Amino acid sequence: MKVLSKYNYLYPIGDVTVLYNIISDNILLLRPQIVQLIESYKNNIGQLKEIHPEFFEKLEENSMLLNTDKDEILELIDRWKKEEKESSSFFLTIYPTIDCNLRCWYCYESHENNACMDNDTVLKVRKLIRNVICRKKIKNLFLSFFGGEPLLRFEEIVKPFISYTRDMCKDHNVDLYIDITSNGVLMTDDVINDLLSLELNNTPLFQITLDGNRKEHNKVKFTKNGRGTYDIIINNIKNALKAGIPINNRLNYTQKNIDSLIDVLDEYSELTKEERKNLFVDFQQVWQDASNQSARNKALKLASLYRIHSCQVRMDKRLNRGRCNNDMENQATINYNGLVYKCTAIDFKSDNAEGKLKDDGTIEWNNRCSRRMEYRFGNSNCHSCKIFPICHGGCSQVMMDGGNINSACLLGYSEDDKNDIIKKRIEYILENRKAVY
Repeated sequence: MKVLSKYNYLYPIGDVTVLYNIISDNILLLRPQIVQLIESYKNNIGQLKEIHPEFFEKLEENSMLLNTDKDEILELIDRWKKEEKESSSFFLTIYPTIDCNLRCWYCYESHENNACMDNDTVLKVRKLIRNVICRKKIKNLFLSFFGGEPLLRFEEIVKPFISYTRDMCKDHNVDLYIDITSNGVLMTDDVINDLLSLELNNTPLFQITLDGNRKEHNKVKFTKNGRGTYDIIINNIKNALKAGIPINNRLNYTQKNIDSLIDVLDEYSELTKEERKNLFVDFQQVWQDASNQSARNKALKLASLYRIHSCQVRMDKRLNRGRCNNDMENQATINYNGLVYKCTAIDFKSDNAEGKLKDDGTIEWNNRCSRRMEYRFGNSNCHSCKIFPICHGGCSQVMMDGGNINSACLLGYSEDDKNDIIKKRIEYILENRKAVY
């Protein structure tokens, strides 16, 4: 016997009504008479097979119906686990150093001066890369460099790692994807030219952050002698784009700097259409200011304005259906000292480590990692929540840090927030595909 999925949502828009299933992420656009059919037969939807077989078939095709003996949530979690087990990708993040050339007020890291990966740890990481490529038989390796500021150790560590991994991937037919999270100060022409000289199949992506216009940014990101870095970073971003290097330009905003971010748009006015193709803009609220709804609303309006001026704006994180890589088994973050973590948004103290890198290039995970694996699909409240298929149960790191694992919502979303997320997701889909019945 068939019943309607409890994750079906009706959303009127113009002359039609959207029927959206949050698990399958599929939509149907319904005329009024079809909506009336659903309302009339929602408690006995099987009758629709005789009354309107074509529409009944569409409901089945779009996973909007299920058998009464099925548990949608358990099936969804099992599917996620299966996808993870069968994944042909591995996500590896390397911290060449925890040191940084800047000291941003919101940074969660305890920076250590001159802390750098030594030769023994470099050898262990190389063995890990070899093990991942050869033993796991992956097809895709996503290699990230983080910190601290990874470009402080570009010549000694980053570049040799990329070169080594490139050769290993080439020998085993593995696609290599590289991204580097940097403040952009050291992303010089020499660094860009060195990366291009490696002749990688996929051009490395940089994530570079700005904290407002020149005035606001320079209050946050400045050198040890007090010199602002805005002009340096903007110039480096433009040069990288002109060289064909893709940039994810993260625009950190707070209530204080949000209005100034309109000025950053002017900085990119001289870019050609071809150069703009490699520029991605990502509005992100500084976590200490995350509860400020007014700033978030302004950011949404700014994002629309950036799109109007042909900028590619990353989607609101809340609408991203992809699971956090840090919660997956096929992911590891290696600190400069060989300690292993999952999440990158933490202070890399030894107490937070979830494993250690052994001499043979294998990882010895600890009980802290086991706890994360238990938390990664949320709690019973999450499983009954209307947006669970999108948020996946919140953030496992929140629970790892002592958050209330029995909380009604680990992310603090109100019902209005949840309804808004569903609405925004539907609007996003409507921009890409339509089918009216």
